Amino acid sequence: MKNKSFFDSILSLKTVLAFGIAVIASAISLGSYKNPAGALIGGVVFLFAATYSVLFSEDEESQIQETDYNDLRRLAYDSRDRLTPIINKLGIVLKSIKSFDKDKYLFIRRFMSEIASFEELIPNLVASYRKGSMFLQNRDAQTSTDIKSLEMKLNSGISESIRLTYEKALLEKKQTQAELQHIRNNLDDCESKLYYILSTLEKIETIIYSDELRDNISDEASKNINQQLEIFSESVKEITKVMKLQRL
Repeated sequence: MKNKSFFDSILSLKTVLAFGIAVIASAISLGSYKNPAGALIGGVVFLFAATYSVLFSEDEESQIQETDYNDLRRLAYDSRDRLTPIINKLGIVLKSIKSFDKDKYLFIRRFMSEIASFEELIPNLVASYRKGSMFLQNRDAQTSTDIKSLEMKLNSGISESIRLTYEKALLEKKQTQAELQHIRNNLDDCESKLYYILSTLEKIETIIYSDELRDNISDEASKNINQQLEIFSESVKEITKVMKLQRL
């Protein structure tokens, strides 16, 4: 356990309150030399609060570190497609951001809920993307072939009644093609937004890394990071709308 974490825990609000109680109890006991029980109780309360804070802080860190960072990699290569490199890089940059000193960069703790929500969303996002992509592969080419075939038949010498039938069939095929194009646009939009989210996270990572050698994060770096976090949050909301997913 880091010494810094220990001292931060001792200086937590719970510990300060316990210390205050200990001081009051000690003052009372000093006022009556025959009864040192107040000081003893106060000391016990202080030690308990400090120990609880340290253990609680350590437990919180262990929960973050226990995340399986290989999950995203396995998901990325489960089916090699256009999302594979994006998801793989997302796993790398998310792991990197989480590895930074959480005592120095307090915003990372606040960022954890956003990251956890996004990570939980990714499997459903990828599944929806790949389902849509497979749907297009099975129908897109065939629909285009059917349209060309119907157009050729309409240009040939056919009776008026047959022409009407072909025209109705062609209209339905073109409507289907338009709906398929809408699906394709959503998939392209999903892909572009994931790249944008990746770029945002990489920018956050770079800002933090460039600030690592300083004792405290600069005001400019803090401002830039907060701006990028807002962009990240909004981008996640947008991609859930595009793929019609419920944010977890």
